[in-house]
Amino acid sequence: MLLLEAMACGKPVITSARGPSQAFCSEQTAYLVSAREEIVPDEPPPLGKLTGPFTWFEPAPAELVRTLRHVYDHRKEAAQRGLLAAKHIRQHFPGRVSRKCTMDRICFHTKQ
Repeated sequence: MLLLEAMACGKPVITSARGPSQAFCSEQTAYLVSAREEIVPDEPPPLGKLTGPFTWFEPAPAELVRTLRHVYDHRKEAAQRGLLAAKHIRQHFPGRVSRKCTMDRICFHTKQ
């Protein structure tokens, strides 16, 4: 959910090119980094039976570093991508996420 909320607030995001984020991220709305699926070495949280193995997506370290550097060096491009992400989220995922983003901004600016 944090990724969706950051996008709704217009922040550029870096995420894996695999996994659940693909339901709402694209190369136009996020910076996608190659990743491989790996078994999580810990026990899964007590959320009930899983539909498959307990896994996560491990990003390619060198590509992640290059992407972080690119975003740092191209801040205007990153800001534009963040704006496109916010527009995408508002159009395709309205409601809870955008309301939370608005409330967070109000609380921040009113120091509540």
